[in-house]
Amino acid sequence: MIALPNINQSIGVYVVEWEIELRSRIEDKSDGSLTIAMPSDGRSERPLPRGAVVYLDWISDRGVVRVRGVVSELVRIPVPALMIVIDGEPEIHQRRNYVRASANLTIVATPLSEHSAGVEPATLSGATFDLSGGGMRVRLRHYEGAIGARLRVELTLPDETVTEILATITRRPLPDVYCLQFDQIEKRAQEKIVRLVFERLRAIAGRAA
Repeated sequence: MIALPNINQSIGVYVVEWEIELRSRIEDKSDGSLTIAMPSDGRSERPLPRGAVVYLDWISDRGVVRVRGVVSELVRIPVPALMIVIDGEPEIHQRRNYVRASANLTIVATPLSEHSAGVEPATLSGATFDLSGGGMRVRLRHYEGAIGARLRVELTLPDETVTEILATITRRPLPDVYCLQFDQIEKRAQEKIVRLVFERLRAIAGRAA
């Protein structure tokens, strides 16, 4: 059985009716319920009505854990907080290789399609917005990449080691922003990225506490 989050642990609060993700932290816990700080959208607190269905997400060593809950009541401890009655068992929502964290790292990308067509491939300089053990979101200026295009990416990690990755474009949310899925990466390099992601998420959770 997966344990509920610890007191002071940072959590995500997905509000089903509003279809938004808020942030909070655990203030108290007991059998079958959690007391959380009033959720925030980063600008202001967002009080939730009694009976609202939510999904709480938090980071564990196994990945992102999610559990369903229902807002029971507003409590004061002494600040306003919400009591959430847990409805179901916590489950792994996102395996550790796919947990994502913000990171601004340098990349050099080479489109493989141009190379295979016999054209001298362009070298593109860019940076990551975030990454996980399975992919990353990057900015590549002056590049018109199609969904499904493949890239060879050289990623410079914080310890200045360079990791070569073969990746496929899966989304293009903005003209110069691409979501890449890793097709090939050395296991040791992937584990290094996963450790980096969890270190950054724990640091964020520590600041939030």
